[in-house]
Amino acid sequence: MPVTPILKFGTSRFFQAHADLFISEALQQGEAIGPITVVQSSGNAARRARLLALAAPGGFPVRVEGTLNGQPVSRSQQVTSVARALTTETDWPKSPASRRKSPR
Repeated sequence: MPVTPILKFGTSRFFQAHADLFISEALQQGEAIGPITVVQSSGNAARRARLLALAAPGGFPVRVEGTLNGQPVSRSQQVTSVARALTTETDWPKSPASRRKSPR
């Protein structure tokens, strides 16, 4: 299991296209503290495929569009900063408080 000093809650596309991308670029330049573990906290089964894709060995593509120095930019960039992907639904141990029996 890789060491992942960054723990990020959320699997939204905003995070993918910003935090994950910026950390991926920093890792390539040797300027990041390490890769990311992403935690899906919603338990939404429909997002499970996205969660697994985030930690795929080859990374995932992020589409970058806009302008740079007045020139249009349109490219796809592979993001490889996510090393692990977990979901609170199945990967997170239940707290001792949640295992207590309720009083009858």
